[in-house]
Amino acid sequence: MTKDSVIVFVHAKGNSTRVKNKNLKKLKNKPLIYYAIKKALRCKLVDQVIIDSDSDKILKIGKSLGAVPIKRPKNLANNKTGGDDLAIYQASLFPKSKVCVQFVPTSPLIKIKTLEECIKAVLGKYDSAITVFSDSFYQWRNGKPIYYIKGRLPNGVELPKILFETTGLYVNKTKSILKLKRRFNSKNCYLKKVTRIETVDLNTYDDFLFAESINSNDYNN
Repeated sequence: MTKDSVIVFVHAKGNSTRVKNKNLKKLKNKPLIYYAIKKALRCKLVDQVIIDSDSDKILKIGKSLGAVPIKRPKNLANNKTGGDDLAIYQASLFPKSKVCVQFVPTSPLIKIKTLEECIKAVLGKYDSAITVFSDSFYQWRNGKPIYYIKGRLPNGVELPKILFETTGLYVNKTKSILKLKRRFNSKNCYLKKVTRIETVDLNTYDDFLFAESINSNDYNN
């Protein structure tokens, strides 16, 4: 493994709370992990794709799709394990690599060009790159609407935009993860604004029903 390596981790825990066997649930007749693995493999900037799981079944299927299987330790295979914990563990497996990527399989509509753009940003001047989206909302807090402007009901275009992480893609310089012990460096982070369809995050059965209604071509680029 060279110091210039770009390593993509597709992390897929065996057990899931809201959707049984979520990471292997079929979407467009493919297991969910298929999309992240295949897109990462098609990215010319990626040197190696890892399927990271505590499940032997997921590791076997991931390997058949072209990823290198690595068995996750039991202490990191539970709902208390956060993104920072996984990033540190993954970076420690390839400490001499240049870039570590977390391509989350529950975001199967992230585009290959988005992955490439984020990797290029981190190979350049940025320590980190993440996918974000901005939108406006008629928000409530403590049982009351908080969107009135000087007592007046605003039109949607008047509402302030809120920027949020899509939680589908995290790209980092390996040395930054190992130094900061964080999923990304917020002080030197490239914010990749993605299309709305790329924000789709599958965590419930309703999410999967919605995802099935999306055109198959959107999963291939």
